[in-house]
Amino acid sequence: MYPRSLNFSLSLVFVFFFLLVAVLGSFSIERLSEFNRSSADVRDVWLPATRVIGDLNNFTSDFRAAEGRYLLSSASESAASKRELESLSHSVEQAQAAYERLRRSPAASGLYARFKDGWIAYRRMVDRVLQLHEAGQTAEAVNLYRTASQASYDVVN
Repeated sequence: MYPRSLNFSLSLVFVFFFLLVAVLGSFSIERLSEFNRSSADVRDVWLPATRVIGDLNNFTSDFRAAEGRYLLSSASESAASKRELESLSHSVEQAQAAYERLRRSPAASGLYARFKDGWIAYRRMVDRVLQLHEAGQTAEAVNLYRTASQASYDVVN
């Protein structure tokens, strides 16, 4: 083949396009694997964590509402309200255990540690409210529920 022939020029163009397609294909495969890694991170870390955190948020807010219902319940409803509090407490513990099993970033671990400490402090406050209510000091229990218990819950929430 002569350097100036039509066959040589077409062959050169064909080889150039073939190399261009091979380079672009290799680049695309590399980018696709990066996208796959990101998608796997979302699937394996963020979606489960979001689900568990949503459950935890729902259970803690339901617990706060149940605490208020318990204070407002009559003597006949008191036992059912107490069982509801215990059930929600158990649900919160299960959600916490599920979250603790998940892989998470150091920043998320720090936030969770703050939540956990706040939840323990809030539960101590709830126990105090319940003791006052069960001792017949309902006015004091309601006052504690509205003030210190609410402030403690706000830290957690």
